[in-house]
Amino acid sequence: MIIATENLSKEYDGVYRVQDLDIRVKEGDIYGFLGPNGTTMKMLLGLVKPTSGTIEIMGKLFNEKNRKGILQSVGSLIEAPSYYGHLTGHENMELIRRLLDLPQKNIDEAIHIVRLENQMNKKVKNYSLGMKQRLGIAMALAREPKLLILDEPTNGLDPAGIEEMRGLIKTLPSKYGMTVMIS
Repeated sequence: MIIATENLSKEYDGVYRVQDLDIRVKEGDIYGFLGPNGTTMKMLLGLVKPTSGTIEIMGKLFNEKNRKGILQSVGSLIEAPSYYGHLTGHENMELIRRLLDLPQKNIDEAIHIVRLENQMNKKVKNYSLGMKQRLGIAMALAREPKLLILDEPTNGLDPAGIEEMRGLIKTLPSKYGMTVMIS
């Protein structure tokens, strides 16, 4: 299993957002996730600490000791993509490359996967919503993750953009060996 949770719960002020959640995601799957997805995905990324329960990612207990090592093999897009609008797509991806100390080939491949090669010299503030979403996914793909967690990557897209994004996501496991969790 690439993801396994047991009795995972998150409580805020006496109200459970997630309660006793058991998930099993096999390697190479596309796992569609409905329900308390935002909080759960944030717990899977270590952004929110569970009230109780356990998380295993790639066969390792997800805790403070293992968190950093595990997250090196995880890409994510939670809520809206983060980028600098006053910079070009290329400049945004260069920041990711430097921050994560990645080879240029990773950046080039991520841009190719999301089909943004011809848009990288434009300022991101001039991108359509679909292009911004694809740039966010490229940022998540740059580290060549084994696990990709996408929180509503089609939000705000028109029907054609939704169809294009679904098509892209469907290719990731077979073409690139990734497991995808998507809400």
